Amino acid sequence: MSNKNTDEAGLIPWAYCNNGTVFYWKPENNKMNIIVYGDGFQFFKFDLSTTEFIYKLVTKSLSEMSDFLPDDLFDDEVICE
Repeated sequence: MSNKNTDEAGLIPWAYCNNGTVFYWKPENNKMNIIVYGDGFQFFKFDLSTTEFIYKLVTKSLSEMSDFLPDDLFDDEVICE
């Protein structure tokens, strides 16, 4: 059994889009930051909970993500406003 500190852990993938964008959790300072890897070798770090991050994706409040998500990701009816 390892006693490895979570701050030393690597990225943990938790979601991806069909366009190649990958979402990771990165354990840092006893919390999980969100790292997004998009096309073109660009990484984005978000200091948000997963719930906050998904809410902001659905409500299109993360403008820096627009280039890395499929255009039609949330085109259907959104159930939370």
